[in-house]
Formats: sequence, structure tokens, C-alpha cells
Amino acid sequence: ETIGVACDEFERLVPTAAFVAMDLEMTGIHLPECKELPDDTPAARYAKMRTVASRFNVVQVGLTTFHRTGGGSGGDEYAARTWNVFTFPARGQIVLEGGAVEFLNNNGMDWNAWFQNGVPYLRRGAAAELAAKLLPADGSGAVVSAAAPGPPMQLDRPEDAAVCADALAGVAEWWGR
Repeated sequence: ETIGVACDEFERLVPTAAFVAMDLEMTGIHLPECKELPDDTPAARYAKMRTVASRFNVVQVGLTTFHRTGGGSGGDEYAARTWNVFTFPARGQIVLEGGAVEFLNNNGMDWNAWFQNGVPYLRRGAAAELAAKLLPADGSGAVVSAAAPGPPMQLDRPEDAAVCADALAGVAEWWGR
């Protein structure tokens, strides 16, 4: 299914879900300097895993909604609906850990789908940098126009006008979500 269809269905089902689970598949989960130890406190483990997550890429986001069906002896049966979305970094390096690649291969990873269909994303720093370039803000945080508006564009050819009208209709549909 397409990402648009998946997002629409997910958005429709979340409000009535008993709970939602999320899972990330990454290009790596271990770093030599971040070995997990049995006596790590939760804070220490979090700090290590945060470092690991900042070095590797997200390959796939898995989301599952769980709706109580009322069956079972204690009413604890659920209907689950899962979506898996490939993600692909729009910028920067792709770092692969051998063990993670082996795990993903053994579990049916479709590398072509990842490269070709992954939803592009930016890491927080790159996203902030891009936003600062594209959406300059005044001191209040409000976005300001980079240039004063010029005269309206004149589309003289009917095919140009049709392409523009289709693009504007698509933006209006997306904006209306």
C-alpha cells in the first residue's frame, strides 16, 4: 500500500486503539564504546542507546494498533493492524553494522525497496538547518518572507496552466488533510 493510504488508515485507527506499539529497524545497534552491562542503571543504558541511535540510520518504522475484541476468558484478546514503512536518509552518510545487516537479511529485508521507496527523512540537526534556510524567522519565531512578492506569474500556454492547476489542486488536497 502507499504511504498516503497507510497514513490515512493509521490516523483513523489510532483514536480508538487500546494501545499503539512502535518498532524501529536500524542499520546498527551496537558500538564498541557503548557496551551494555548488566549493572547499567536505566539512565546509563539510555545514554548508551541514545549514542548508538545517533550514529546509525533508521531503515524501517513499524507501527501497530491494538483494538480490544472482547474475546478470551478475561476479555484480553486484541485485533492488531501493522504498518511497516521504509525510511531513507535524505542527507548524510549511511552507516551499516555487519550484525544488523545479517539480522535484516535473515528476516527478509528488501534492500531495493529501502533504496527506491524509503520515505526520505532528515536528522534533527539537518532538519533545523534546512528550516533555518527555507523558513527564516524574526525574533518572535514567526516565519518571515525572504523576498517581497512580485507580480503574478503569467502562464501563456494552456498546457502550462493545466500543469499549474493540477499542482495547486494537489497541494490544496494535501493541505486539507
